[in-house]
Amino acid sequence: GVVASEKTLESTGSSKAWIQERRAGSVSFRISNGYTSPIPASSHGIMSSSELTVLMNKLTTTIPWAEYKTKTSSRKVFGWPIAPGVDLCPSPELRRLQDGLLQVAAQEVGQAVSQIRPIQCFLCFYHDNRNSCPAHKHDWRQVTLSLGASRSMQVGNRKVQLEHGDIIVLGGELHGIEASKDRSIGPRVSINLFYHAEGDVCEHAS
Repeated sequence: GVVASEKTLESTGSSKAWIQERRAGSVSFRISNGYTSPIPASSHGIMSSSELTVLMNKLTTTIPWAEYKTKTSSRKVFGWPIAPGVDLCPSPELRRLQDGLLQVAAQEVGQAVSQIRPIQCFLCFYHDNRNSCPAHKHDWRQVTLSLGASRSMQVGNRKVQLEHGDIIVLGGELHGIEASKDRSIGPRVSINLFYHAEGDVCEHAS
């Protein structure tokens, strides 16, 4: 969802110049560590599994989702940029999740929350087994909370099964959600926080 993500980021002037520079191919980031194994809801403790179920049901019906399609995939998306002095988070529950994901991001790199530079929160809605996200990668880190149906995520050359309430932390790896032939698969929502940690290196092409 890079294109949709960039459109959302462009809604604030502070993000616009960075995106334009990135599109021109002049910026890349070198990130030192890769992904972690999924962290279950019982371990991260941001919300209980039952609270996450209630939130999942609320998100599917109240978020103004936008259709996002490629030649080989489709899903619905919604997101907001995160910038100092700007609060565009649409609900208290999502703000609680956003803050919790920031805590997880900081813990995973052994830094204080103040050392994490959040970029955007981006949500994806997979209605059934046919919805997917093609493999892609970002020039930033991400921490992803998976809600609803169990789905297989490609991470590099591995497959990782994400259950309801699982969190996975990525460090720029190729990743995506595969379509499935299992018609019993129900809805899934992913909440993705994009960010940089202190020490991530920005390299400008000469």
